[in-house]
Amino acid sequence: MRLKEVFLITAVVEVATGLALRDDANTPAQHSVLIGILVYDVLAALLLVYSGLVLQMAGLALWPAVALHTLLAGWCIRCLRT
Repeated sequence: MRLKEVFLITAVVEVATGLALRDDANTPAQHSVLIGILVYDVLAALLLVYSGLVLQMAGLALWPAVALHTLLAGWCIRCLRT
């Protein structure tokens, strides 16, 4: 299987999961999923920063991706506090 297919299937599954969890019932399951998303976003941002600063793997979308994951992590934290 090519990487493009893996990325596409992963994206479709994530979109379907997000659509299935649209209500704001604030259930324990949604709380756990939000914590998982927070961990993912924090780790993704740290990995991208490491790639850019230490491994010198710079690209056009690297720092915008860092900013996006940082903002998403902040949004998760804000949602967890309410």
